[in-house]
Formats: sequence, structure tokens, C-alpha cells
Amino acid sequence: MTESIFSEAFTKEDKKGNMVADSVLTQRIIEQFEEHTNDNSKGPLFSYITSIQNHMPYTVRKYGDLPIPEIQISKTISQKAKDFVSVYMEGIRDANQMIKDLTDYFEAQDKPVVVVFFGDHLPNLGDNYLSYKELGLNVGDETSVENIVNTYSTPFVIWTNEKAAQMINLDEKKVELDLPEDNRINANYLGGMILELLGYSGQDPFFDYINELRKEVPIIYKENYKTVDEGYVKELEEYEQIKVSNFKNWEYYKMRFEKVE
Repeated sequence: MTESIFSEAFTKEDKKGNMVADSVLTQRIIEQFEEHTNDNSKGPLFSYITSIQNHMPYTVRKYGDLPIPEIQISKTISQKAKDFVSVYMEGIRDANQMIKDLTDYFEAQDKPVVVVFFGDHLPNLGDNYLSYKELGLNVGDETSVENIVNTYSTPFVIWTNEKAAQMINLDEKKVELDLPEDNRINANYLGGMILELLGYSGQDPFFDYINELRKEVPIIYKENYKTVDEGYVKELEEYEQIKVSNFKNWEYYKMRFEKVE
């Protein structure tokens, strides 16, 4: 059974500012897990959750009248830039607490649990990358493919509880993934990579396809790529173009029609 829950399912009291609070979302995730695992007739649970609390805007009024601690920075930057970063860091504190609360909870469970945390883009900290530029960070520089990729890169974390760790040798499995040395891959590869990591290769031809594509073209961003053979490039070889085009078409039809024969 598939169930979708959107922000309309939450009350005003569930929000921090105008966004659903990460603390509330944490509790909803735990409740969903307990409801599912208490029913022995149900199989594995897959949940895809998008936390929205720390999304833009990062203006001083993001959280209404809630006072936001001003961060201390050794480098001198403008007050406007400091406000953006301070508001963003308030959300980071809540996100960190969310991760701690979830991993503490799942570590205590006797069911195997795998949690994947990732972000889909860097925060918008002012027009024209204001805060990044004042802090001297290499974000927003589009003079090379690598710099463009840096601007849109975020970290990901894969965590398992002890029960899952007893079933999966993650160190051994990671080697089999044949990841790039910098572990930098497109977010669209994460789902298939997790299935491969957990030993579910061969279950779905689409995920098998993108797992193989990941090993040849680990980064695809508009007309910017990174290939295993050539590094950062603007254009792919013809055979690579065909493989990426096949992936994009397959992805479109899966999203459009759900099932493709």
C-alpha cells in the first residue's frame, strides 16, 4: 500500500515559522514505523521523507518572533550575510537533532533499519551567493564544470542500526559498489545504489541499468558531466550520450506511467 502525506496534514502548532518542524516530522516518522511494525502481516517499510523546515527563505523573520542566536564568525562579513547564515544554522541545529533522535530510536529497535540522509541542493544564502562569497567559499563560480558541480553538491549519509549491520557487511559491500574515489555521485543514483548495497541487484531492470550507468557517468547535471574515463566534461562520448538519453527517457516514462513494460 502506498500512502502520501503532505503539509496539509499538519496543524499550525506543528510548524516552526511557516514550515513543518523537524521535531514534529521526527515523531511522525517514528509513529509510522511503530504502526507498520506492530502489524506482523506487513512486509518491509519504505519511507521517503522530505524535511522542509530548513528551506529558504533565510531572512530574519523566517521563524516569526522566535529569537535566532547570531553565529560567531572569525571572518568579517556584512550583517545581511551573517543574518542569512544565522537563520540557516538554526535549521541545521534542528536537523542535527532530528538525525540524532531518529538514529537513537532506530538503534534501540530489533528490526533492521537503514536510513539515508541527503540534501537536494545548497541553501540560497542571498542573491548572487552573497554569504558564500563573503565567506570566501567556492560556490557560484561557473568558470568550469567542476566548479558548477561544487555549487550543487551536498553530502549524503548512509546509516544502519546494529540489527541491520549484523546482516550486511557494509565495508565489503561498499567496495563492490565501485564508487568514484571522491564518492561523488548524482542523487538520482542513490536509490539504486542502496538496493545494490543491500543485496537486491537483479530485482528491477531500471535500477540495475542506472547502477551500471553510475559506474560510467557518476555525475549528470544539465550539460555538465563527470565520467570515469575523462573526468569533468561538457560533452559526452556518443555511446555515453545514448546511455544517458536512455536513462532520462526511462525515468520519464516510469514517472509518467508508473509501470513500463
